[in-house]
Amino acid sequence: GTANAPAASFSPAITTLTDGMVLYFQAAATNTGAATFSPNGLAAKPIVGGAHSPLQGGEIVNGGKVELMYHAGIAAWVLLGCTGGTLQVGTATQSQQAVNLAQTNALVAAGIAAATTPLNQLYFMGQI
Repeated sequence: GTANAPAASFSPAITTLTDGMVLYFQAAATNTGAATFSPNGLAAKPIVGGAHSPLQGGEIVNGGKVELMYHAGIAAWVLLGCTGGTLQVGTATQSQQAVNLAQTNALVAAGIAAATTPLNQLYFMGQI
């Protein structure tokens, strides 16, 4: 395959996609954006991240061990992980969940707008 359209041949051959099936392969290139995956020449299906959004680039890296799960409900491969790659996270809604970059930028901007003390002092004092 290519960077944004990896393909792999498995033995025994994958002849049909089954909901929840997990496949592993070693990536030959780093993705640069949205990607698809095709095992054993089957029709390519999109690869999405944990938030079920298209990949943006860098989630799959050259030489990385990739783990994908087929999700029949969305007709896509969900990237469970890639060694050395980035992970997509959804929008956090609870206190112990990871925040994504968009949320972080909004929090920092809100902190800057509300700050009466210079930002470097807030950071030093552990307030943001």
